[in-house]
Amino acid sequence: MRGHDRQLVRIGHYPSVSLQDARTEAKRLLASAQPPTGRVTFGEAYETFKKTHIDLKKPSTQRGYTHILESHYLPVLRNKRMTGITTHMLSAITDELVATPSELHHAQAVSRMFFRWAKRRQYIAVDPLEGIQLARPKRRKRILTDEELRKVWFATLQMEGDFPEIVRLLILMGQRRGETGALADRYYSDNAQTVTLPGELTKNGLEHTLPVGPIARAILSDKMRE
Repeated sequence: MRGHDRQLVRIGHYPSVSLQDARTEAKRLLASAQPPTGRVTFGEAYETFKKTHIDLKKPSTQRGYTHILESHYLPVLRNKRMTGITTHMLSAITDELVATPSELHHAQAVSRMFFRWAKRRQYIAVDPLEGIQLARPKRRKRILTDEELRKVWFATLQMEGDFPEIVRLLILMGQRRGETGALADRYYSDNAQTVTLPGELTKNGLEHTLPVGPIARAILSDKMRE
């Protein structure tokens, strides 16, 4: 077969292969042929990446990936062909994030993962981010002082709902916000006085058991009885 972006394929030799059989086989090959990967747009590739990669991650990771790609990359690159996306285009996007180092680092890390995936899918022959050095996330310069924590604690006592309880548990237990917000009664053992976080909640994917003190136990016990 010949045509735009196609290669010559030899079906057989006449007369061992009849013209009718050759035409039938040619039609089958045409029907089964995949569109050239060079025609895939960023938006199309992203939808596939979302189904085959992002949707398999933890909910918190899914939110992080979709936020980065849909907020920063998709608006600019949606209709661009994958093969036409250059390092310069991607740098222009991340240059807008230099004022927020953590967002910049996250954007670079997620986009690098996406383009490596795209190369494995043969959407691109060359990864435009290959060899690019990730920006270092800005380290926190300070933590809350005891006095600041005291003010936060008493401020939560003037509030209602789940949020103030989550804030107090964050202060008492020192776990991540997502882990604390997702606590369920099945994770808490009143007898053992522990909380066991399942792997799907933790950052490293491993189960984590931690002891809880009396104030945290009182909050958890009241919460689990609701």
